Amino acid sequence: MTGAVERTRASSSRWELATRTLRVLAWLALLGASGMLARSEVRRADWPEGVIAYTDVVYRRTPDGRLRMDIYVPEDLSPTPKRRHPTVLAIHGGGWRGGSRISYGWMAARLAQHGYVVASADYTLARPGKPSWPDCLDDLRAAVHWLRRNAEQYGIDRDRIVVMGASAGGHLAVLLGTLNDDDPSLGVRGVIDFYGPTDLRRLAEETPVSAAPIAEFLGGTPGQVPDRYHDASPVFRVTPTCPPMILLHGADDPHVPIEQSKLLAEALAQHGVPHRLVEIPRARHGFDVRIDGHHDLLPEILDFFANVGEAKGTRPSVEPSVPTKAASELHR
Repeated sequence: MTGAVERTRASSSRWELATRTLRVLAWLALLGASGMLARSEVRRADWPEGVIAYTDVVYRRTPDGRLRMDIYVPEDLSPTPKRRHPTVLAIHGGGWRGGSRISYGWMAARLAQHGYVVASADYTLARPGKPSWPDCLDDLRAAVHWLRRNAEQYGIDRDRIVVMGASAGGHLAVLLGTLNDDDPSLGVRGVIDFYGPTDLRRLAEETPVSAAPIAEFLGGTPGQVPDRYHDASPVFRVTPTCPPMILLHGADDPHVPIEQSKLLAEALAQHGVPHRLVEIPRARHGFDVRIDGHHDLLPEILDFFANVGEAKGTRPSVEPSVPTKAASELHR
């Protein structure tokens, strides 16, 4: 009888090990497929004229390897920079555990065509049993400092560095914007946030589909690591010194409800931070400057750029607008 019980336990253990292994392999396969899809999209991209890309630029070395960025510059900056341009650090999404810098290829090239230097950076991703908080934020802080140190080579205007991100990338972009007090040398001049989470505890509790990625990112549930949920939530880190922000969010987002951006907008208003909330009717999660293949948010982005950080020390007024005229006309 004892031998039978032991054999049953051993069989159960082997089954559990096999199940865990299959889950990990499936997760890795999904990430690999996502990466191949993104790479394929970049290869197919129709680059605008007048844009040059510097790819696979190492900006930081970590115990897990090298972190890289791709840098897109207007052609007049290559090979010798003729003038300094406003610069965007673009942060990809992917639930803090997937995605890649190359997903920004088309959008980055389009912004470069309009006279901006765009650096799309990878950062440390979460793995099963290995949360990435706060390492990923440290990576992106290092990316901003790297851009400052190498400003001359790429024609970067150190006084006009803006951060932009979507979903998890939007969350990290807003967090970078809250670090000006802690790290004055960072000097982020503006934030462009596409549907980024802002209150992680509330999102995990109210939107079950987002709970697992957040738990993997932070290393536990709200009950297990409450301090991490608080510290990683931008809504609690807003101060009067935060840079102007534009928040773009779909009204029908099932993964990160628009209430998350509304919470951030309220916090920014309470601290007197210039901001604009653009609500996109009927839009869901995952859009960029193109919606439905033909609607274009680029004018909103360029208008924000034009009013942010034109000169060192300025604090332009970016009035709240929900929704803006352009956004309300997108789905007519």
